[in-house]
Amino acid sequence: MGVPQDIIDVLSHKGITHFTPVQAKAIRPVLAGRDVIGRSRTGTGKTLAFGIPALMRLLEISKANGNAEVMRDGSIRMRRGRLPGIIVLCPTRELARQVADELMSVCKPLGLFSAVFHGGVSYDPQARALRQGVDVIVGTPGRIMDHLDRGNLDLRECQTVVLDEADEMLNM
Repeated sequence: MGVPQDIIDVLSHKGITHFTPVQAKAIRPVLAGRDVIGRSRTGTGKTLAFGIPALMRLLEISKANGNAEVMRDGSIRMRRGRLPGIIVLCPTRELARQVADELMSVCKPLGLFSAVFHGGVSYDPQARALRQGVDVIVGTPGRIMDHLDRGNLDLRECQTVVLDEADEMLNM
Protein backbone atom coordinates (compact mmCIF):
# COMPACT_ATOMS: atom_id res chain seq x y z
CA MET A 1 0.00 0.00 0.00
CA GLY A 2 3.01 2.26 -0.37
CA VAL A 3 3.89 2.44 3.33
CA PRO A 4 7.59 3.34 3.74
CA GLN A 5 9.90 0.66 5.12
CA ASP A 6 10.74 2.82 8.16
CA ILE A 7 7.07 2.74 9.21
CA ILE A 8 6.80 -0.98 8.49
CA ASP A 9 9.80 -1.48 10.79
CA VAL A 10 8.09 0.52 13.57
CA LEU A 11 4.91 -1.49 13.15
CA SER A 12 6.83 -4.78 13.14
CA HIS A 13 8.57 -3.75 16.35
CA LYS A 14 5.11 -3.26 17.89
CA GLY A 15 4.10 -6.73 16.73
CA ILE A 16 1.85 -5.45 13.95
CA THR A 17 2.19 -7.61 10.83
CA HIS A 18 -1.14 -6.91 9.12
CA PHE A 19 -3.48 -3.96 8.97
CA THR A 20 -6.76 -4.23 10.84
CA PRO A 21 -9.92 -3.76 8.73
CA VAL A 22 -10.32 -0.10 9.75
CA GLN A 23 -6.66 0.58 8.89
CA ALA A 24 -6.85 -1.16 5.51
CA LYS A 25 -10.01 0.74 4.55
CA ALA A 26 -8.70 4.16 5.64
CA ILE A 27 -5.30 4.27 3.98
CA ARG A 28 -6.23 5.10 0.38
CA PRO A 29 -8.94 7.71 1.07
CA VAL A 30 -6.81 9.50 3.70
CA LEU A 31 -3.80 9.48 1.36
CA ALA A 32 -6.03 11.02 -1.29
CA GLY A 33 -7.06 13.79 1.12
CA ARG A 34 -10.68 12.66 1.27
CA ASP A 35 -12.92 13.06 4.30
CA VAL A 36 -13.18 9.86 6.31
CA ILE A 37 -15.36 8.79 9.22
CA GLY A 38 -13.92 5.79 11.01
CA ARG A 39 -15.90 3.81 13.54
CA SER A 40 -14.44 0.78 15.21
CA ARG A 41 -14.13 -0.76 18.65
CA THR A 42 -11.41 0.30 21.07
CA GLY A 43 -8.11 -1.40 20.34
CA THR A 44 -8.62 -1.86 16.60
CA GLY A 45 -5.96 0.65 15.56
CA LYS A 46 -7.96 3.73 14.63
CA THR A 47 -5.11 6.08 15.53
CA LEU A 48 -2.75 4.39 13.08
CA ALA A 49 -5.62 4.10 10.56
CA PHE A 50 -5.68 7.87 10.14
CA GLY A 51 -2.14 8.56 11.35
CA ILE A 52 -0.05 6.56 8.91
CA PRO A 53 -1.65 7.83 5.68
CA ALA A 54 -2.03 11.39 7.02
CA LEU A 55 1.67 11.50 7.90
CA MET A 56 2.67 10.02 4.54
CA ARG A 57 0.53 12.64 2.78
CA LEU A 58 1.95 15.45 4.93
CA LEU A 59 5.50 14.41 4.12
CA GLU A 60 4.79 14.47 0.37
CA ILE A 61 3.13 17.89 0.64
CA SER A 62 6.05 19.17 2.75
CA LYS A 63 8.56 18.03 0.15
CA ALA A 64 6.57 19.71 -2.62
CA ASN A 65 6.23 23.07 -0.83
CA GLY A 66 9.82 23.24 0.42
CA ASN A 67 9.24 22.45 4.09
CA ALA A 68 11.14 19.15 3.82
CA GLU A 69 14.53 18.39 2.35
CA VAL A 70 15.73 14.89 1.53
CA MET A 71 19.33 14.48 2.68
CA ARG A 72 22.01 12.40 0.92
CA ASP A 73 21.52 9.51 3.33
CA GLY A 74 17.78 9.49 2.57
CA SER A 75 16.76 11.08 5.87
CA ILE A 76 14.37 14.02 5.95
CA ARG A 77 15.14 17.44 7.44
CA MET A 78 12.17 19.69 8.08
CA ARG A 79 12.37 23.50 7.83
CA ARG A 80 12.43 25.31 11.19
CA GLY A 81 9.40 27.43 12.00
CA ARG A 82 7.06 25.48 9.72
CA LEU A 83 3.34 25.57 10.48
CA PRO A 84 1.42 22.46 11.57
CA GLY A 85 0.11 20.24 8.82
CA ILE A 86 -2.03 17.94 10.97
CA ILE A 87 -4.13 18.69 14.04
CA VAL A 88 -5.85 16.01 16.10
CA LEU A 89 -8.47 17.12 18.62
CA CYS A 90 -9.20 14.78 21.54
CA PRO A 91 -11.80 15.21 24.30
CA THR A 92 -9.44 14.52 27.23
CA ARG A 93 -5.80 15.07 28.06
CA GLU A 94 -5.37 11.34 28.73
CA LEU A 95 -6.54 10.46 25.21
CA ALA A 96 -4.47 13.30 23.74
CA ARG A 97 -1.33 11.89 25.39
CA GLN A 98 -2.14 8.36 24.22
CA VAL A 99 -2.76 9.47 20.63
CA ALA A 100 0.37 11.67 20.65
CA ASP A 101 2.52 8.75 21.85
CA GLU A 102 1.16 6.49 19.12
CA LEU A 103 1.71 9.09 16.39
CA MET A 104 5.16 10.05 17.70
CA SER A 105 6.41 6.53 17.05
CA VAL A 106 5.45 6.91 13.37
CA CYS A 107 6.54 10.57 13.06
CA LYS A 108 10.09 9.98 14.20
CA PRO A 109 11.29 7.72 11.35
CA LEU A 110 9.72 10.12 8.83
CA GLY A 111 11.60 13.11 10.29
CA LEU A 112 8.35 14.71 11.47
CA PHE A 113 7.78 16.31 14.87
CA SER A 114 4.62 16.04 16.93
CA ALA A 115 3.56 17.76 20.13
CA VAL A 116 0.74 17.31 22.60
CA PHE A 117 -1.19 20.37 23.84
CA HIS A 118 -3.55 20.16 26.81
CA GLY A 119 -4.39 22.10 29.90
CA GLY A 120 -2.78 21.64 33.29
CA VAL A 121 0.72 22.38 31.98
CA SER A 122 2.60 25.56 31.10
CA TYR A 123 1.95 27.32 27.79
CA ASP A 124 5.64 28.16 27.35
CA PRO A 125 6.97 24.79 26.08
CA GLN A 126 4.01 24.50 23.73
CA ALA A 127 4.54 28.03 22.36
CA ARG A 128 8.27 27.31 21.97
CA ALA A 129 7.50 24.12 20.01
CA LEU A 130 5.23 26.12 17.69
CA ARG A 131 7.97 28.69 17.05
CA GLN A 132 10.50 25.94 16.24
CA GLY A 133 8.09 24.11 13.93
CA VAL A 134 5.61 21.34 14.59
CA ASP A 135 4.18 18.99 11.98
CA VAL A 136 1.47 17.34 14.09
CA ILE A 137 -0.41 18.79 17.04
CA VAL A 138 -2.51 16.53 19.22
CA GLY A 139 -4.53 18.42 21.78
CA THR A 140 -7.69 19.20 23.64
CA PRO A 141 -10.04 21.80 22.16
CA GLY A 142 -9.66 24.24 25.06
CA ARG A 143 -5.87 24.43 24.89
CA ILE A 144 -5.88 24.59 21.09
CA MET A 145 -8.34 27.51 21.22
CA ASP A 146 -6.16 29.22 23.86
CA HIS A 147 -3.14 29.07 21.53
CA LEU A 148 -5.24 30.36 18.63
CA ASP A 149 -6.52 33.25 20.79
CA ARG A 150 -2.97 34.10 21.93
CA GLY A 151 -1.76 34.15 18.32
CA ASN A 152 0.70 31.30 18.92
CA LEU A 153 -1.00 28.84 16.58
CA ASP A 154 -1.44 29.43 12.85
CA LEU A 155 -3.43 26.79 10.98
CA ARG A 156 -3.04 28.25 7.46
CA GLU A 157 -1.01 25.24 6.29
CA CYS A 158 -3.01 22.59 8.11
CA GLN A 159 -3.90 19.85 5.62
CA THR A 160 -5.59 17.32 7.91
CA VAL A 161 -7.92 17.77 10.87
CA VAL A 162 -8.91 14.76 12.96
CA LEU A 163 -11.71 14.78 15.49
CA ASP A 164 -10.89 11.80 17.68
CA GLU A 165 -13.93 10.59 19.62
CA ALA A 166 -15.99 13.43 18.13
CA ASP A 167 -19.15 11.94 19.67
CA GLU A 168 -17.60 12.26 23.13
CA MET A 169 -16.60 15.88 22.49
CA LEU A 170 -20.19 16.66 21.47
CA ASN A 171 -21.48 15.00 24.64
CA MET A 172 -19.18 17.22 26.72
